[in-house]
Amino acid sequence: MLGPKERALKRRTRLLERDPGPQMLGYLLALGSAAAIAATFVVRKSVSTKINPATFSVWWYGLAGLYAWVFALVRKEIHLARGIRTGWKTVSGQVLLNAAGAILYFMEIDLTNPALVSLFGRLRTVYIVLLGVIFIRERLFRQEWIGAAVTVLGTLLIAYRGGAELNLVFLLALVENLLMAASTIMAKFAVRHVPPFVLAGYRGVLISVVILVYSLVTGQWQWVEVPTLAIVAAGAMSGPFLGHVMSYAALARVDAGKVAIIAAVQPVFVTLYTVLLFGDLPTLQQALGGALAIAGVVMVFAARDPQRATRDTRRQGHTDRKRRSRT
Repeated sequence: MLGPKERALKRRTRLLERDPGPQMLGYLLALGSAAAIAATFVVRKSVSTKINPATFSVWWYGLAGLYAWVFALVRKEIHLARGIRTGWKTVSGQVLLNAAGAILYFMEIDLTNPALVSLFGRLRTVYIVLLGVIFIRERLFRQEWIGAAVTVLGTLLIAYRGGAELNLVFLLALVENLLMAASTIMAKFAVRHVPPFVLAGYRGVLISVVILVYSLVTGQWQWVEVPTLAIVAAGAMSGPFLGHVMSYAALARVDAGKVAIIAAVQPVFVTLYTVLLFGDLPTLQQALGGALAIAGVVMVFAARDPQRATRDTRRQGHTDRKRRSRT
């Protein structure tokens, strides 16, 4: 009979031997995506006085699409673009929803301050979780629901500044975040037909074209100076390129709702980048919100599907029986 130390050692050995599978990789990709996309806000802030939001987004998405196609070519995945033949409806739907959401986002920025827009942006997490449950039959377990609530609460504390009334911006945000959430759900279907780099290539170029047409029709298109364009080009490598490639790769491995919960930690990275680059220290409220957001994501990371846990236990028991029979 094994003693307490031997039993503890055996449990640790089993934990190390357990294959985390694609789920944990999906979580890490979603976290990396949140960190990469958070750079968007920093880059936008640094060039906000030199380029308007519409023109910025044309270059932002277009360069990201170009980067994605270059990487797809280098990785010899360009032939996989043929998957658009079977998945063109989902890819087109995802692009149009994303572009429409981006246009409404510009309208919100024009009407109020970015802090309030960021606050309303937390609606997207709730939308994605609910749409995933309704349309994809995804399931969140108790610990994951609690983690989602804690994460959203934390990000609300980070983003909220107070002093603004709910008005037309709130109505626009309701529609904008619903469109962005629906775009994420469509991306979940699209990655079944088109790999992440190719999907990011289609997304970037097509959204850039849609917003270019919008900016020309509304008279918002402007020429950009080379130094400003260089900053945008460097930033586009992180946010709309790597961030969305990792997001699509995460969606190919785990539920859209869980990716959305982890993505909600994005304001934590925004606050961190702001401190490092601009020296703006977070308030006590923001620090508390960041701690809650991180705690919520950790809860989602630590949660395990009960059915998967049962399968793991049975598999481990079968392995142990095989080992004993060999000895």
